[in-house]
Amino acid sequence: MKHVLYRIFAILLLMPFTVAAQRQLSGRIVSAANGEALTFATVKFGEVGDAVLSDLEGNFKGEIPESVSFLTISYLGFKTKTVSLSPGNNRNLLIRLEEREHNLQEVVIAPPYDKIRAIIRRAVANRALHKPDRYDWYQCNLYHKMVADVYAPDSVLKDTASAALAGYLADKHILVSETYSRRSYERPNQIQDEVLATRVSGWKKAPFVSLVTDILPFDAYSDFFKLNGRDYPNPVSNGWSRDYEFDLVDEVLKGADTLYILAFRPRKGKEQDALKGQVYIHSRAYAIAYFTGVAKDETLDRKLRIEQQYQYKEGRWFPEQLNYEIDWGKFSKNKKGPIGLILKGTSRIDSLQWTRPARFRFDKAKTVKLLPGADEATELRWQSIRPDTLSHKEQETYRFVDSIFKKAGIEKLTNLMDKLSEAKVPLGPVDLDLQRLYAFNGFERSRLGLGLQTNERLVSWMSLGGWAGYGAGDKQWKYGGFAELYLDAYKDKMIRFGYSNDLLDPGRIRINKDIDRNYLQQWAMSRADKVEDYYLSGTARMGYWTATLEGHYQKIDPQYDYQFYNNNEYLSAFRAREASLNLRYAYAERRVPVFRHYVNSGTRYPVVYLKLTAGNIYQDNRYSNNYLQALAAVRWTRHWAGIGNESFLLMAGATLQEQPLPLSKLFAGRGFRNKDLPIYSFGSFITMYPYEVYTDRFFSVNWKHDFNWRLYNLENVSKPYLSIAHNFMIGSLANREVHLGPEFSVPTRGYHETGILLNDLVKINYVNIAHLNLQAGFFYHWDGDIDLKKNGKFVLGLSMDL
Repeated sequence: MKHVLYRIFAILLLMPFTVAAQRQLSGRIVSAANGEALTFATVKFGEVGDAVLSDLEGNFKGEIPESVSFLTISYLGFKTKTVSLSPGNNRNLLIRLEEREHNLQEVVIAPPYDKIRAIIRRAVANRALHKPDRYDWYQCNLYHKMVADVYAPDSVLKDTASAALAGYLADKHILVSETYSRRSYERPNQIQDEVLATRVSGWKKAPFVSLVTDILPFDAYSDFFKLNGRDYPNPVSNGWSRDYEFDLVDEVLKGADTLYILAFRPRKGKEQDALKGQVYIHSRAYAIAYFTGVAKDETLDRKLRIEQQYQYKEGRWFPEQLNYEIDWGKFSKNKKGPIGLILKGTSRIDSLQWTRPARFRFDKAKTVKLLPGADEATELRWQSIRPDTLSHKEQETYRFVDSIFKKAGIEKLTNLMDKLSEAKVPLGPVDLDLQRLYAFNGFERSRLGLGLQTNERLVSWMSLGGWAGYGAGDKQWKYGGFAELYLDAYKDKMIRFGYSNDLLDPGRIRINKDIDRNYLQQWAMSRADKVEDYYLSGTARMGYWTATLEGHYQKIDPQYDYQFYNNNEYLSAFRAREASLNLRYAYAERRVPVFRHYVNSGTRYPVVYLKLTAGNIYQDNRYSNNYLQALAAVRWTRHWAGIGNESFLLMAGATLQEQPLPLSKLFAGRGFRNKDLPIYSFGSFITMYPYEVYTDRFFSVNWKHDFNWRLYNLENVSKPYLSIAHNFMIGSLANREVHLGPEFSVPTRGYHETGILLNDLVKINYVNIAHLNLQAGFFYHWDGDIDLKKNGKFVLGLSMDL
């Protein structure tokens, strides 16, 4: 025992000398040209081999032996710099690095290709060990700050017309927003983001929630980085050698471990579709410790940069900091030069824990959940949340913009923006429905109308509305009225009842607005039933499920030459009573709060739809028929590494009936062929005319594959990539002979069409923010005869991407 006490006493005596032999080191590394922080720069301690890295804000710290007299700082694309140390000169160092001239290549440990391949292959093999969504459970807090600025060269800022802008930018940002949230995850796919506080400069109540995961992925372990709506292949994933080239820039000792610093760049021809940057791989289970990547769009003069830093806690790797920067170099311009826009986001992750709280529950219907009072947090609350105090410029932005918005009453625009997202305009206590003002279709030609409904200024829990429209082609009025009862603040639960006297095209498949594409099908309508409809419906969102129960009483009057011959009777007009259950299931779907609603933001899993209908259709005492109908659909889009995007839409329908049904209650083929305008729409049959096919049982497949590779690359003009598509339908119809008048066919032997599309055939710069892309293609219907004019169809499409 005495020997143990002696040894403890000796250790206590030696500890001050041991500590004294180490010095505390801290500082910041920036670019000499513009003062911007240099992320993950290497700071080596003399010749001892140990080193530290700067963080996402350029800061570094560590302990160095007394024997170290200098530091060596290196960073890709910058000149290596040696800094001498002297007593008392080892804290708060500010180190400026100069960029290399003429874009000289960095000196690398070359050519260790076998070593590079071995490092990357081990990192790829170990991805499942470190990817956060492979952990059973985690919970953490995220602080996210985003600032927006405009910038311009001196030629613009010194111009008299820009004096006010220059004065504003001197001490203020354009916009500042902050969000503090708690992220909870449980394997396999349950994620809950609870927004504890959110703030946007100028707004008393934040109109939107800005999460860092809206811009960049939470980790660097997926096959792709989804940035700004585009998928970029991950350099640390299967197939990396197809898209990237690597250099081993440095090896940094971290105690007994090694940090491999690898620089990657796109292979020739992949410059617009891949990232350029650095990945730091830790020898401890070959985890990613740091990641930086840049995506450039030369057409828009836009650069998107992401930065991720990881922490090692309790034997696991986890994200610690997430940053991004989106820079539009030519966002706007005047006669003196361009004006740029830059968005910078920084995020800190803390309070990480691996044990699930006993009373925690996921809200699947609101995966991003705005907690009560989160959008009205006080400044004292924010001071307790922020990891760092706001800069003077950020504080001044809040003060100035808040006062300007208040004086100008700009916050009132929140209600206008909310309504516009629903295609409405508020006019005092009522909303104007913009979709009712004008419509066009082949039957009515142009329809002019008006729709109004009461809003929350009158009563928040209900709305009364009415509408009317007149068709120039058929010279008929259509009109209706309705009432809506809202059972929750976000209108996820609603009861609706009303009356409408309108047109419906006979047999159109209606299963869910996600895939019905009403605006396109309505445009293609050239045959119509006049339908008086008395209806009652109830809708509720429950987790990943959305359910709608509805009932209808309809008077159906075909507005085309049609006779239904049944039991020696010629019939044309009918009445029907129906009850339907409509279900939608979207596993792991994200829903985010936008204004006063929750909006679907997608899922990477198939979405399933089901509609069951029981009805009775009759005409006086001459005809009465009970029927059951079932409709089902599955929609899915998936990006396969190295292959491309795959899109599927599977649909099926079946009818159980006592007697034949009239055309209005059959299933019409989703034909979209039109002589006037050759538009392509996924989910439709391009070579099939509307009303060309009818069935009472059917199965259909719409499939499209977008290839990853581009045929050629003409900068700023054309960068086409190929898509192939095939659509198939098969079905049957009992008692075809009872339908007199219109000609149609039944696809008993199947309906096949194949298409080829060239996407991004022409790219147009749209106000330096987005691309307008022209698509062209050709579809052909295989019916046994080779007739390009009869069976072929050229199509055009227009898309937009940021």
